Amino acid sequence: MRPIARYMLGIILFIATGIFPSTTLGTPASFILVHGATGGGWDWKKVAEALQENGHQVFRPTLTGLGARMHLARPDINLTTHISDIENLIRFESLQNVVLVGHSYGGMVISGVLHKMPERLAAVVYLDAMLPANGMSALELTELSEAQLPVKNGLIYFPWLQGTNGFPSDVPHPLRSYTEPVIMTNPAAAEIHGVYIGFRDPVTQKLLPFVTTSKNRAQNNKWLICELVSDHNPQRHMPDRLARLIEQSALRETCPPDMAGR
Repeated sequence: MRPIARYMLGIILFIATGIFPSTTLGTPASFILVHGATGGGWDWKKVAEALQENGHQVFRPTLTGLGARMHLARPDINLTTHISDIENLIRFESLQNVVLVGHSYGGMVISGVLHKMPERLAAVVYLDAMLPANGMSALELTELSEAQLPVKNGLIYFPWLQGTNGFPSDVPHPLRSYTEPVIMTNPAAAEIHGVYIGFRDPVTQKLLPFVTTSKNRAQNNKWLICELVSDHNPQRHMPDRLARLIEQSALRETCPPDMAGR
């Protein structure tokens, strides 16, 4: 977008919505978008493009054994593997002041990263995501038992995988990433700006059960709470709106007026 067009768009946004254009948000940030169970970085392309349009640097990694890295799937992949995926991205790209965003299961991953390297982070944003307590696994947070999961060769075949044809698409998820507890013992993590964004179902107006538990934990942490009326995957049908919510809550530390938490 040309500078004069961006300037005029910013004025229009401010007048119409009260939302400042991204240039008022300070220095462009480095966002890392961590996908959820069975997903991949492919699913966050449009959200990344919307953030990049506002001048930010965006990474959308794919966790080991999933998405474009499904050929690496094996039974021994666990939560530590996925935490290391993001830790090493931050180290090898020499990133500082990172806005770390996790969707659904991705909340388990960014929780581990938050407590391992808080000095590299500016904010953490949980999108309808798992926010565990120390020593809790994803399985425990979702109140499921291993016996309830459809597992084959160490991979979980969640029900939403049925009928999936072609690529890109969701793929089976490593079981051990769901059963390994997360370690959250670094007191410095409490100094990082935290955001929890719950997605309220358009029909039932309810949050997913694990989201309610996680949101309550975020409130106890005195984090910023926002809400979005959407199903569990707004990155697929409202990426621009989701990007705006991520950007404003992380960098301006406020919810857009129509997305304030209850």
